Amino acid sequence: MAVKQWNRQNCVAVEMEGHGREELHKAVDISRTVGWFASIYPIVLETSIDIEEMIINTKEMLRRIPHHGVGYGVAKHLGQYEWANVEADLCFNYLGHLDHELGANGRIAASNLSCGSSIPRENISKQSITMNGSITGGKLRFDVAYNRGRYSRQSMEQFCQRYIESIKTIVQYCISQEKVVKTASDYGIFDVSQDVLKELNDMFN
Repeated sequence: MAVKQWNRQNCVAVEMEGHGREELHKAVDISRTVGWFASIYPIVLETSIDIEEMIINTKEMLRRIPHHGVGYGVAKHLGQYEWANVEADLCFNYLGHLDHELGANGRIAASNLSCGSSIPRENISKQSITMNGSITGGKLRFDVAYNRGRYSRQSMEQFCQRYIESIKTIVQYCISQEKVVKTASDYGIFDVSQDVLKELNDMFN
């Protein structure tokens, strides 16, 4: 929604980044490991005039991705099939609810002091925009990095404002609903359209 309002794109290619610590096989014990097994995989998001349709389509598409994208890189570079070469302009990484990770007892807290840059200046990201989000201090926060050779500060401020407005619009829409809308993946099925599911719900409710 934010990208469409910002530069009129109806579709946007996004590289999703995840921690990669998915339980793929019980024989693989990762309990004595630290850090990330970073997984990066592309998705394409499409906008719709209907907010509910957009939420459902995005939710169902993300849930159909096996193991949250773990194995995409291996399958692409070592597999026997040709994969589309998706050039994403945006990299998105949601780190989760960090307040839960730190614990409620308050003995461990995140520092407000800067640890300095974790990426050298010589390292140029292939994505024009990188977004890292988390919930800290009870608030949803995002750090946005961008290619200054491609976007001006004013342009990125406009994008960020559109992003905030889009989140508020979706939140307001969701809390205004009188009942929970179930989708196919909520029932563990992925080959039934939302229209068919609605018909089934109408028949038995």
